[in-house]
Amino acid sequence: MDKSRKMSNYYTYLLGLTLLFCAQCLTAQISINSNQVVFENIAMRQVVSFKNATIKPLSIFDKKGGKELLVADHAAPWFEFVVNQQLITANDPIWKYKSNSIRKLNNGGQEIELLFESTRKLNGLQIKIYRQIFPNSFLVRERLVLSADGKDIQLDKKNGSLHFRFPVYTLKQNFSNTIVEEIRIATFAKEGMEGFNTGNTWDDRLLDGVKTFNLANCHMFHPDRKKYPLKSQQMNLMKGPFVLIHSPAGIWFTAYEHASQDKNWKAEQTIKPHALNNISIDEQQGVSGDKQQNSDSVFWFLGVGVQGGNKSTELAHQVLRGAYLEGENFGKQHPYETVWTATGFASDTVLLQQEMHQYLWSYITEHPASRKSHFYYNTWGMQRDNTNTTGLREIYTEQRILTEINNAAELKVDLFVLDDGWEETMGDWQANKKRLPNGLKPLIDAMKQRGIIPGIWLSPMGIDSLADRFKQNQQWVIKEENGKPIKGQWDFPVFDFVSDFNNLFVADCKLLVDQGIRFFKWDAINTFNSTLAKLHHGNGKYSPEDIRDRYAYLLPFYVTEAMRALREYNPEVVVEIDVTEKERCMVGLIILQEGKFFWMNNGASGYNDYGTYRT
Repeated sequence: MDKSRKMSNYYTYLLGLTLLFCAQCLTAQISINSNQVVFENIAMRQVVSFKNATIKPLSIFDKKGGKELLVADHAAPWFEFVVNQQLITANDPIWKYKSNSIRKLNNGGQEIELLFESTRKLNGLQIKIYRQIFPNSFLVRERLVLSADGKDIQLDKKNGSLHFRFPVYTLKQNFSNTIVEEIRIATFAKEGMEGFNTGNTWDDRLLDGVKTFNLANCHMFHPDRKKYPLKSQQMNLMKGPFVLIHSPAGIWFTAYEHASQDKNWKAEQTIKPHALNNISIDEQQGVSGDKQQNSDSVFWFLGVGVQGGNKSTELAHQVLRGAYLEGENFGKQHPYETVWTATGFASDTVLLQQEMHQYLWSYITEHPASRKSHFYYNTWGMQRDNTNTTGLREIYTEQRILTEINNAAELKVDLFVLDDGWEETMGDWQANKKRLPNGLKPLIDAMKQRGIIPGIWLSPMGIDSLADRFKQNQQWVIKEENGKPIKGQWDFPVFDFVSDFNNLFVADCKLLVDQGIRFFKWDAINTFNSTLAKLHHGNGKYSPEDIRDRYAYLLPFYVTEAMRALREYNPEVVVEIDVTEKERCMVGLIILQEGKFFWMNNGASGYNDYGTYRT
């Protein structure tokens, strides 16, 4: 072999080693032995130890900054809860490592499931900890699942309050020059332009019948950012779901995946429907017949606590209300699951923004179809047109919709959604026999022939009181104290979704998928205070307030699980949740695990706001 060929082979070998090394650095690696598990990529290295029968985060090392970020000695327990009247923590020397399984995620990450069993205190108590890491990212998603091998175990309170903390981290930084920032996302009509001078102009939208100086609200939810200086030994408890800790060393960020309103709104209920025209009646989004006076704190189910010290800062996720019922049993057949959380570190705001964007766009979901953008047509615009004198739903005929589909095709529309009016009646999700005598098939066929994705609108919880389903399933009808059904949107009664009704609704959607539907818009999932006992959120031994809180806490799980069931039934299916009104309660990160939001209705131009901030 001549010298030039030897040199060529040598450089090829070096190049191969370099590419292999780079590939290993860029991928997310999980390795485990009998004492610890290591999570590593190009950005960080994290170690969770289960030596000496405890379970502890031992290290979070910033590779780029070359520094350790975690306090391991004398750290607060990673998890803490009360079962069978006993306080159980990760620092108790009772945990035996049993097994693990590692799964590759289709978003590029890896997930490990770690199984531990209690050897003392509570024999048979089992914990599964799930952790996900991603290439070139500091972010870690995690959740905890409790179960019991054998006899069921019950969750209890501590000092009269719910008590479940996970995850908890003791960070290697003190309170000096540290600012804690809370970012809420479920505050309706929050002024979006910081420092806006309301004296310069006024807003002519007459939101809720009054003039408002809020130029930027555009009848939608907005971020609400609050900042607090971190003080020694002072606990800052925040709703979030995003919390940032700014210090000279960098920025810690964390979030939890749930959903709830930030504020209680009752404005729509003050307007009498009989005094309004048809379109105005349709705009009313409140709940009538529900006399419970909820404070804003009723919507605060989970919190993020940050407490500063002289040498460290504690960051903890904890439950506040609704997360379980005192004495609630759990076991193998019905485990207890925490929400998913996400925690990470960034050296500056640019990296922080990149991490948060990737988290919401990719890391939080394994359903890539839900992140595709589409040129979207919805029939509601045609139905609500000011020139429509036929009626909101009466205009909805096969010929008119076929014409709209043809018009949409000329505009190169990707997605066509059949909005309210296609159905027989609320809760009877079959094509209206009078307006669509040939069913959905001609409409879906027309869309497919033009390369358009067929979509459809449903109101999951609404039910017509004249429908057979309503008459046959009174156990699901949410009622007020006097036994009368409450009235949800459009003055219809509503079903309790945290019940077996959930399965029936998913079956309805699967029938529509079988007909060719690939996109769902789910509307009017509002705050309905269900105190129904004997369903999936409590029984008669608990107070109405406890049952209500448990329902509201579980509702985002049930909605997201229904979305997941449809995705698993057909991976092309995407569900969109409408959060365009004040009473919508699904504003939160859990929905992004499986789908997307419909965030703003009757867009910016409808309010004479043509600024780029809104459009």
